[in-house]
Amino acid sequence: MHRRLKALSVGIDDPVLRLANGARYYLWRAHDDPTWGRFINRFALSSPSLQALWSGQLRLDLVEGAKQGRYDVEVGGLRVAMSFIAGGVLAGMLLVLDGHRTWRKAGPEVAELILRSLGIPRREARALATRELPPLLEVNVSA
Repeated sequence: MHRRLKALSVGIDDPVLRLANGARYYLWRAHDDPTWGRFINRFALSSPSLQALWSGQLRLDLVEGAKQGRYDVEVGGLRVAMSFIAGGVLAGMLLVLDGHRTWRKAGPEVAELILRSLGIPRREARALATRELPPLLEVNVSA
């Protein structure tokens, strides 16, 4: 998933858009591969190796956005923000996996709420959270 997100982020300069897309891609992936989604939902917060999901591209996008003044979060508060985002994404994945929401409905809702919690104005958060997503790429995992 890290490789997919990195490949899909090429050419996107806005860390806020990358964050919104990343959240939506996790929900999409959970829809496409429910076994993966349930595994991530079960172990992503308790397994040290899986906790890296929340400290890779997410951390980079949060730091960059905070430095640009896009987020109303101090750089020292980014660990709490990462935890909040992880919880929101995992909860959104569970809504998709349990059939309460489609990934196309839950993805933008989760992304918008995350962006708004970081201080992005409502109109901008909605616009970024509802942009069309490029296809979720298959990436060679042995690379």
